[in-house]
Amino acid sequence: MTFVPYAHEPYIQAVTKALDAAGLTVADWGGEDDETRTAWITLDPAVTSQHYPGYDITLTWTEERGWSFGWGEPASDRIDWIGDLHTGVLPTPTTVVSVVRVALEHQRPSVTGPWSRYRYCGDEDDFEQQLMAYHH
Repeated sequence: MTFVPYAHEPYIQAVTKALDAAGLTVADWGGEDDETRTAWITLDPAVTSQHYPGYDITLTWTEERGWSFGWGEPASDRIDWIGDLHTGVLPTPTTVVSVVRVALEHQRPSVTGPWSRYRYCGDEDDFEQQLMAYHH
């Protein structure tokens, strides 16, 4: 399957919708389709302030490493990776919501994977097909 620019956007939108529906309001989000596709989601400070007062909470995603949960000024001051070999780089939006909810309540993600790659952007795998499942 060939590389489709911004093919990850519907997946990121599905995660933002799931976060919003769960009451974890998204303040902003975006993405890039560079050689390694990336995205970020910033949660509304009104939602996160009771657990992380004074900090911005940002979720970041890469197609090689999956999701991370960051907080601080800037958010990259503290980062925990969300995921493992079972969830890989495309955990379901519901899984992301669950992990974020636990991270907010306990001030750390419930699943923290190693800082490593689960895949490489040029891998010949079914990643593109998995992304396309979020296109409607």
